[in-house]
Amino acid sequence: MPEPLASDSRPLFGERAARQLVVGLLAALAIVVAFTWWDAGQVTERERFEEITAVGDENFYQAPTRAAVLGQPVAQVDGKIWKLADTKVQGFRDTRMVRVARDEGRGVTVYRPRDGAKTEERFVKTKPNGYLRVAP
Repeated sequence: MPEPLASDSRPLFGERAARQLVVGLLAALAIVVAFTWWDAGQVTERERFEEITAVGDENFYQAPTRAAVLGQPVAQVDGKIWKLADTKVQGFRDTRMVRVARDEGRGVTVYRPRDGAKTEERFVKTKPNGYLRVAP
């Protein structure tokens, strides 16, 4: 019958080394918890989301029914008065329109196309995917 192997009953680490390891791990855990708590308090300052496209904008400019209202002031932003330049509603996807300025008093936002050759043109939203051209 084979003889059982002799095992060394000495621990791999000494008791002092084991305690140092536990204290080190607890200190690391405390640092992680403290950093997580600090980071959670900073999230409102660092992580902001702002929609710059026309998606979700429900403040529509009421399109006039007559062409005689061309030149009617639509919005005033930074001292610049935006006037109605066209009464024909043009179709642009809301995702392709980028906010330029907002008139808080009238609740109207001025947009420009995200890309395209005529980037100097500005528009106000009249309905989902519908815009009127405005000019200063």
